[in-house]
Amino acid sequence: GSAGDLYVIINIQDHPLFRREDDDISLDLPVSFTEAILGSQVEVPTITTKVMLKIPPGTHSGQVFRIKGRGFPK
Repeated sequence: GSAGDLYVIINIQDHPLFRREDDDISLDLPVSFTEAILGSQVEVPTITTKVMLKIPPGTHSGQVFRIKGRGFPK
């Protein structure tokens, strides 16, 4: 055939656990009242594996924790 252009349209579906915010990935992880007040370690799913996250004593509702190097590359 004759030369022309090829257009590819990509639609990204929402993930049931993760939200993408620029190069960051967010996840809402519920922890119990006891875990938040006394502190604990919880297993957190990431895109590739699971990691342990230390919840410090006295953690407040809605607090955000960062796991370095687990987002999308720039």
